[in-house]
Amino acid sequence: MSPTSYIYRIVADYSSDLVYLVLPDNRIGYVSPNCESLTGYSTPELEPDLESFKKIIVPESLELWSEHVAMHQQRLLMPNSINIKLRDRNGDEHWVSHSCQQICNEDGSFVGVRGSFSDISDLMQLQDMLEKQKTFLEQLIGNAAVPVFVLDENHRVVIWNNALQDLTGFSKDEMIGTRRQWSAFYQHERPVLADLVLTGNVHENAGIYMQVKPSLHIPEALQAEGWYENLGGKRRYILFEASPLHDQHGNRIAAIETVLDMTERKLLEEKLERSTQEIALQHTKLDKLFAQVEAAKREWEDTLDCITDIVLMCDTQGTIQRCNRPFMQLSNMPFEQFAGKSWATILYGLGFVIDDYKNGNGTIHDKLGARCFDLRTFPLRNKNGVLFGNVVNIRDITEIRAINQELEAAYNHLKLVQMQAVQQEKMASVGQLAAGVAHEINNPMGFISSNLSSLAKYINKLRAFETNVMDLAGASGNTALVDEITKNRKSMKIDFILEDMQSLLEESLDGAERVRRIIQDLKSFSHVDEAEIKPVSISENLDSTLNMVRNEIKYVADVVKQYGDLPMVSCRPQQLNQVFMNLLVNAAHAIDGHGTITVRTWQEGKMVCISITDTGKGIAPEHLNRIFEPFFTTKDVGKGTGLGLSICYDIIHKHGGEILVESTVGNGSTFTVRLPVVPPADT
Repeated sequence: MSPTSYIYRIVADYSSDLVYLVLPDNRIGYVSPNCESLTGYSTPELEPDLESFKKIIVPESLELWSEHVAMHQQRLLMPNSINIKLRDRNGDEHWVSHSCQQICNEDGSFVGVRGSFSDISDLMQLQDMLEKQKTFLEQLIGNAAVPVFVLDENHRVVIWNNALQDLTGFSKDEMIGTRRQWSAFYQHERPVLADLVLTGNVHENAGIYMQVKPSLHIPEALQAEGWYENLGGKRRYILFEASPLHDQHGNRIAAIETVLDMTERKLLEEKLERSTQEIALQHTKLDKLFAQVEAAKREWEDTLDCITDIVLMCDTQGTIQRCNRPFMQLSNMPFEQFAGKSWATILYGLGFVIDDYKNGNGTIHDKLGARCFDLRTFPLRNKNGVLFGNVVNIRDITEIRAINQELEAAYNHLKLVQMQAVQQEKMASVGQLAAGVAHEINNPMGFISSNLSSLAKYINKLRAFETNVMDLAGASGNTALVDEITKNRKSMKIDFILEDMQSLLEESLDGAERVRRIIQDLKSFSHVDEAEIKPVSISENLDSTLNMVRNEIKYVADVVKQYGDLPMVSCRPQQLNQVFMNLLVNAAHAIDGHGTITVRTWQEGKMVCISITDTGKGIAPEHLNRIFEPFFTTKDVGKGTGLGLSICYDIIHKHGGEILVESTVGNGSTFTVRLPVVPPADT
């Protein structure tokens, strides 16, 4: 045996393929040991001659095999390979690729034929799967509700779906395989949009397609629209949109075009346009009439404003519809603030009391008795005598200057009470909203967390499947398949996608956990339905409030927490949260640039103490004695109401505590809250 033959014998012995050698007398001279793993038959069982191979070939492949063997024996030029099915000793069937080659000596004399069987079952399964996917996609497009057709690179119709068949009246049997796509839309041959997308000759056809323009939705796509007098037997307004299809190298291999029937919408648009024009005409007429009415209204209002008495025009329910200038001067409010409200409610809100009101007449005075008015009402009736409203006449019967002073004081007091009530209701609403948001988010976040966990498991299974596919491809010995799979993995960036999926999943899980923590802080901050006094943890209240105002603080200051060991404190937790929030936000606003906010807690006897210290600009000495006054603020106009610290002061004192302030200009401020562990009984 020559060295070359010996090396070949070693390679064949260790090959995963079934390798055999046919001698010139048509006997089998060699069968590789792998035959038993592939077929279940030993080498001696397959060695007599090629006839022995028939026992492992399924009946439907015998004819192809016999033709091939005949070419063996006639020493004719044989095909490179044939695909047939083998049945092993256990009855299992395998697809194999059979190839053979004539072997000659150096002098050209015939030595024999080398043949091999390679297991390609996995490849055939993959091809079958791809074919099924192709069929699925064709059925998906074919049964889509939107009319669609597809052209190949040679401008032949390859898909003509059912919806398009119904729209045009041209069947898929008439169109598929032809280049007559134009006949469904035009009487004479001309390119459709899909043809233009394939060739790119839009400018050459500008005379035909005046309305062709790039698609608003798809790159490299075109769209056009217009009326078609006879499409499928009807006059229709059609919107065409065509886009190219590319292979993995970016070459255009096909074009897909959608054909949308927009007739009903177009007719509605035209009807709307006509209606718009009619409405515009009616508006012109109405504008002229309105101008006349407005002129009369101004004349009437000017006359009414000249009356020194207060005059209110109301409906039958006492709701204000019109008023003259003296009433707006009395209320010091624009008309929009009291329009649609009861005149009696407005007067009560202004601090007036109605006395001896009977049969529409009476007197009005303020709570101090400094001002007094005569009040009379007069019915308004239409020409049929039906009551439709009342005129309320109010005449000042006291000294104007004294009355104005008393009203100003009453108004300021009312303003304070109203703004305090608004601020407290705002906090209550914030609490209710926070609790509601936390409740609504909690359940979806449970679903998200659960689904993310399942997704992690699925990703691991996909990784294992991808690894198994690569292993199977490598084990088949089909290097072409391995190369193709490797090429596709690289072009599709499978490694990057798998790594990025894991990163995205981890980030999503982290985000879900952050949301869960935020939900818990929202619930803690809100203290919904906790208006009554109850024992609470001051540290937990501070933490939940810090989380709620995090966005106000994080860009201007670092927060340092120095919590002591505190007992449970009996209080109204929502009110304390309001105090802490106001103090923390004020501290953040006091800092220019970036500073520090220190939150410290400790116990002094039966009192607990909470201090909030900032490194801000501080408070001027002349302002320290006024900062808790209502409406006093050192902030710029429009940036503060002057009520925040006043409300804090009121809340702490109602809890039997006190709030103190220390400040140095340029060094910052410290606000200290002292609360009893158990508040007074009348809190």
